[in-house]
Amino acid sequence: MVNSMATRKITITVEENDLARIREMVQAGTVKSVSGFVQRAVTRSLDADRLLDEYLAAVVAEGGPLTESETAWLDELFPIPQ
Repeated sequence: MVNSMATRKITITVEENDLARIREMVQAGTVKSVSGFVQRAVTRSLDADRLLDEYLAAVVAEGGPLTESETAWLDELFPIPQ
């Protein structure tokens, strides 16, 4: 299958243990390539973020703005990486 989406080569940094696990998956045939794994992970993360944003918008539309304690709870659940 040929991917017709425009792509760009970039450099990323990952922990050695994670890279070793990804390479094991490539060797086992679970994923096609390291790049393919990273692309799938990026897509899943972006999709999850979009779904969470849509869900929170629906919650606010239904029940009004989040309270401080609800916001703190969400910040704990979904910390923003530094």
